Amino acid sequence: MDSSLTVQLSGGEVATKGDATTEEKAVTSLVLYVFDGNGMLDVAHECTSAELAPDTYGVRSVTFPVKTGNKTVFALANAPSAVRTAADACAQLSDLQAVSVSLDDNTATSFVMTGSGTKTLTSANSSEPVSVILSRPVAKIRLGRLTNSLPGPYGNITIKHVFLCNVVTNQNLAGTANASTWINKSGTDHSQGSDKYYTIGYSGHAAQNALTFQDLNNHTVNSSSYYDFNKVMYAMPNDVNLGGSLADPNGYNATFTPTATTMMVVATILGQDYYYPVALKTSPGISRNSEYTVNLTLVGLGNTIAEGPFNKIEKANIQASITVSNWTDGATYTESL
Repeated sequence: MDSSLTVQLSGGEVATKGDATTEEKAVTSLVLYVFDGNGMLDVAHECTSAELAPDTYGVRSVTFPVKTGNKTVFALANAPSAVRTAADACAQLSDLQAVSVSLDDNTATSFVMTGSGTKTLTSANSSEPVSVILSRPVAKIRLGRLTNSLPGPYGNITIKHVFLCNVVTNQNLAGTANASTWINKSGTDHSQGSDKYYTIGYSGHAAQNALTFQDLNNHTVNSSSYYDFNKVMYAMPNDVNLGGSLADPNGYNATFTPTATTMMVVATILGQDYYYPVALKTSPGISRNSEYTVNLTLVGLGNTIAEGPFNKIEKANIQASITVSNWTDGATYTESL
């Protein structure tokens, strides 16, 4: 080795839309894979706890010896054992980028992150760092403000839970894999033959991944008022550029057809549960390391379990024609008193 490479890593919050929580930007393990100009592995450097400690600006600087030449640094943070084992077995950059990562490889307190940077390294410029920005392969989906604008007689309502339907769970470390694995299909816990009575949260049926569900504990939202829930869930990209779909949810079918990922909010109104599906259809769909917020105003009743919670709530104009009727004939009274 005749030179040293300094890698400057910006924390995971840098490349995200909103403010990341402490858990979302935590880096508890980090491996730097350095490849030469031919995409062959030069060295893999596992960072120590001291190297993982960021400075006051949230930046980590790591220096270690490598050969001179064209370099690509690929950073892998918070990888579970299976992903780490697969990554460590790769001799080529293309193989490393193709390593699979799933929604199940993330938890609410530890998110897989990746990033890369390039540099032509000489012994004279080795003190100049190559910059790598870490980002997450998952997307973050937030239920923000919920407003109760139902007609006054319905009064206060309670919000039971919220979950994601038609969720993509597969990706690779490069972020280029097409969507192929889905959970919570049609809002149920069944992968085939989806039925409305298997709806998540109904009669004990659970979401297929904990990151796609939030229990809202029957929180009361008063009539003509609102509450900022700010509850988050996560999914892999459902992006049309990666084989995803922006199609409207299509109800309960024996054979699943990919659609837009959908947030389902469940509210109890006068003792009856109602389901409010919100399809996330802004093009190109759900992208990695992006945050999406749903603010929901309830102005009418949603779907019931009998109707099918996943049915689209259709809206149409009702036209009322108003006239004032004439008096109708009544009795005539002639009295002498």
